[in-house]
Parts: sequence; C-alpha cells; structure tokens
Amino acid sequence: MVRMSVVDAGLQFGALVDRVSSEGLVVELQRDERVIARLTPVEEVFQLPGIDYAWSAEDAEVWFAVDEFSEATYADY
Repeated sequence: MVRMSVVDAGLQFGALVDRVSSEGLVVELQRDERVIARLTPVEEVFQLPGIDYAWSAEDAEVWFAVDEFSEATYADY
C-alpha cells in the first residue's frame, strides 16, 4: 500500500489510475496527516452468461416505483 498527498495524486492522477488498475496497487490519499480516501482496483464481478445486466433508467423507475407493501414483483412489469 502506498500513501501520498491529495495534491501529489492530483498532479499525476492519470498515471496513478493506470498503476492501480494494471499493478493492483492500493493508494491511500492523505490530507495533512489524515487519510481521507483510498484508490483500489475493482474486483472482477462474476456474471452469468446469457443475462443482460444493463438496466435502463426506465427499468429503474419501474422497479423503485413498486412500494414495499405491494404484492407485485418486478416480473409483473
């Protein structure tokens, strides 16, 4: 794990992101003496083949419009 100031990270942000993604580097960003953020590589997410995971904004509106007391399910829409 590497620790660097927010200012230094900002000056070399593109290169820093490349290192995080390619090398798996974890970087803690600090302001003064306090760590305020952490850059970490994203873990691979397992997805089942043949399923479309792309949700449109319209899908989300329908899903969240169903209240918790409704007996309707997402499949009903």
